Amino acid sequence: MDITCQNPNTISELDLMLRIVQKSPKSTTYNMKINFMCENCLNIYDVDMKSIQFDKTRELIFTPEPECPRCGATEEVVLSNYGLEQIDHLIFSNQIKTIK
Repeated sequence: MDITCQNPNTISELDLMLRIVQKSPKSTTYNMKINFMCENCLNIYDVDMKSIQFDKTRELIFTPEPECPRCGATEEVVLSNYGLEQIDHLIFSNQIKTIK
């Protein structure tokens, strides 16, 4: 399957979803929507993240902690397939930093 861009000046849907909504000049915190899925009630939803970082063991730290809006679960929450694509895009564009 060949995917070609009709107009090179257009922004992809993924880039639009990850566009930085707000960044203060003295802060490295960003507001972005990331897609999650609740394994408890199977709800798929977006969460506005203020920051996403790697800890020293390379695990993702989300601020705020994702919580399912339907059932309130926090432990059963995982990234959806689309959320994984969003995180991959952020990693490859160097927007996720490691906590020192």
